[in-house]
This record gives sequence, structure tokens and C-alpha cells, in this order.
Amino acid sequence: MASVRVREGKLFFDFRYRGVRCRELTALSDSAPNRKKLTVMLKRIEADINAGTFEYRRYFPDSKLASRFDADVSPTPIQRPSVDENRGPLFSEFVEQWLSTKTIEWRQSYAESVRHILQRHLLPAFGDRPVLAIDRNTLLTYRAQLATERSASGKVRSAATVNRIMGILSMILDEVALEHGVNNPLTEPPHLSRRL
Repeated sequence: MASVRVREGKLFFDFRYRGVRCRELTALSDSAPNRKKLTVMLKRIEADINAGTFEYRRYFPDSKLASRFDADVSPTPIQRPSVDENRGPLFSEFVEQWLSTKTIEWRQSYAESVRHILQRHLLPAFGDRPVLAIDRNTLLTYRAQLATERSASGKVRSAATVNRIMGILSMILDEVALEHGVNNPLTEPPHLSRRL
């Protein structure tokens, strides 16, 4: 059975994958918050293993075992469409999947705050757009719009509120970047946004 254990004061994962016992040491010391964090991650690992979507190197890129499992990858891996051929799922569809995997990591109050930001701001703005069609210029224009719009009472949003909305958007785009092998247009330097 998979578990989070301790060795010489540091926590490590202990689980089985493809019939192999895997132990992966972390840099985290043995404490209740760290155990909780790793337990959440271990549940995600187990879910991925059960779903057949676990990629060892994605979780443990520097592990010696990663190369062993790289060799076990099917000779016909799932082909990801290129950015030119497919603009990815709609933002609203991607967010639904993203929320289902992330909410287990969050406190209920934070999850409710994220849902509020999605419903009030991000889904109306981007919900019907393919995720790979959202570019840096669109995002910067949206941020400027958030910062200058006035509420019914005539107040402009605070910088903290704008940053909170854009922070949630950036987390979503980080996941898009991981899944589709692209850069997050919010965090990449502008000169790297168009590569020849």
C-alpha cells in the first residue's frame, strides 16, 4: 500500500508502480503540514496510476527510476496535436478538469474564492475560447480592462484584486502549458512568444 514515510528526518514516498517498489525521497522534513502535502500528492499519483496516465518523470524528473520507466513507455504514445493543427479544448472545459484535480489541495474557503473568480471574471472572458488561442496580447488587454473598469458604485478595482484574478488565470495557463507542451503566455518573456 502506498504511504508517506520518514528516513533520517526527511519524508519520502513509498509506492508500487508496474510491479516495482518505488521510494522517492523529498527534501521536506517530517512535520504534520508536510505529511499532509505529500499525502495529497500521493493520492494524485495513485489516481494517475489507476487511470493509466501516470508519467514517472513528470512527478520525479531527477529520479534514477524515471529512465527505467521511460523505456517501458508504449511504442505508440498518445499523440498530442500540434498547436497549428488543434487549438485545444475550450477554456471552460479545461477549467472544469483543472478544478476537479486541484480542489483536493485547497481549503474550502480558497476553493470557493477561486470558483467565484472563475464565474465572475474568467469564464465570461475566456470560457468559449480554445486554450491554445489565448495569447499574451489578449491577456495584457484583459488585465488592463480589469484595472480600469468601474463598478456600479464608480470604484476601480484595487491592484490586489486584479493580481488575484490574474494569478488564478496564470495557474490555469501553467497547467495548459504542461499538458500541451507550450509556454504560459503570461509568464514567458515577450521575445520568446514567437519562435521560428
